[in-house]
Amino acid sequence: MNRIRRFINLEAIAIFILFLGHTIGAYTSYGFHHPDEHFQILEWANALVGLGNTQHLPWEFAAQIRPWFQPMCHAVFVKLFLWMGIYNPFGAAFFFRLIYGYLNLFSLVALWKHFKKTESLNPAWFLWIGLLWFFPYIHVRTSSENLSGILLCFALLSQLKGRSLKSGLLFGFAFLARYQIALGLVGLAAGLLYRDRKITREHWKLFLGFLIPIAFGTLLDRIGYGNWVFTPYRYFKVNLVDGVAATFNPYPWYEYLVWILQLNPIVSLPLLAGAVAFVWPRRNQARSPEQTDNRLIIGGFVWAFFLLHWGITNKEYRFLFPILNVIPFMAASAFPAFASKLLKARYLVPYAIISVLGFSISTLHGASMNFLGTVTLVHRNSAPGDVWLSDRDYSSTNSYEQYYSYGMPAPLLFHDGDEFKRLLAAHPNAKVVLDGRIDDPVTIDMLRAIEKSHCKFITSNIPKWIYGYHRDFAFLSRLPFVGIFECHP
Repeated sequence: MNRIRRFINLEAIAIFILFLGHTIGAYTSYGFHHPDEHFQILEWANALVGLGNTQHLPWEFAAQIRPWFQPMCHAVFVKLFLWMGIYNPFGAAFFFRLIYGYLNLFSLVALWKHFKKTESLNPAWFLWIGLLWFFPYIHVRTSSENLSGILLCFALLSQLKGRSLKSGLLFGFAFLARYQIALGLVGLAAGLLYRDRKITREHWKLFLGFLIPIAFGTLLDRIGYGNWVFTPYRYFKVNLVDGVAATFNPYPWYEYLVWILQLNPIVSLPLLAGAVAFVWPRRNQARSPEQTDNRLIIGGFVWAFFLLHWGITNKEYRFLFPILNVIPFMAASAFPAFASKLLKARYLVPYAIISVLGFSISTLHGASMNFLGTVTLVHRNSAPGDVWLSDRDYSSTNSYEQYYSYGMPAPLLFHDGDEFKRLLAAHPNAKVVLDGRIDDPVTIDMLRAIEKSHCKFITSNIPKWIYGYHRDFAFLSRLPFVGIFECHP
């Protein structure tokens, strides 16, 4: 039994849960949580390698306010896949989600090792963190918030280890991924100055390390835009000075607190309370130098990043994703006495159930279900030489969705049930994709024609037993329907 416990322990279980969740999440959570995740990253990489057109990119390209660092990281792999002759946009997107997920997993393990050592945490805390249901969904996003959050974790850990130059480099690349990282650097600088009481040589090394990626990013922007431009300044001028950012999602200063209360308060409120307690000064509590550094460096960065976002009119809760990996460890360090209770059945079982349900709801259905949901289902059910009949031309995308159109077969289009039957007579072995609302009479007509032609149902975004009863449940009729069928003579 001791030998089993030596190999099967809480930390190993937590890592396995994280690995499994991130792998499943990378596969099932296709699409994007926010359009910027796709249009500002993948489409830019697509245009850079010649598979798309820069004229189809969003307004940020013409304004020259987005850094090319992250899109170029993606473009390198796209170019490599093209050179190897294995490029597929869906496979590439899955690869990118998988890499982001595993890098986040690696950062969680690194954070755990540090906090376990400096805060003497019980391994039960890592199991609790590993079961946080939203991590796989958020961690596989190909967003700037995600990449900056990964780099931020390693930058903070390097700083805590006294590796100032390396830390500065990582902070610089995190800044290139998302410029709002600068808000947290205000708190980091304040924490370091409070600790050291003066500007030291290590501070200059940190600053120098930060400048090197900025210079490198300027060179990348020269390549991407075709002219010299300092995008951090352009971003600041367009969004803050010219006030463009204020036109998007304007909310009052307290809106982040409202969202925290709304987004599963059973989990979000303890995390918020833990983040507060982590930095709250306590009398008669001796702390080691490592624990003091944790609070000044990590606490200073996190709370400056959080509070300064309150003053920006444009608010979205995804803006807080970069600090999300660190907050559970802050909460665990603030409430170490609760570790013994985490493994009790009356706490662990409900928490595990909530985690499984949250994971299923947020991850397994994909991050977006519209055009991308259709082409993803078509891709997963395609084979070389297939003839597709469709009521929509999914191979002809609009100006913002060039990335996924690569290699898609052009379908033969039908507009009603009679036209479908004529096409099927000419192509009896065709596959069919039907895309529309199931309360639409035209969609119902085409669906009946498909069913009467004895085409085999393969899959859909709505289970067959649900859409089959849409006439009995009015609210179901409003759901968008995407179905894949296979026909035989």
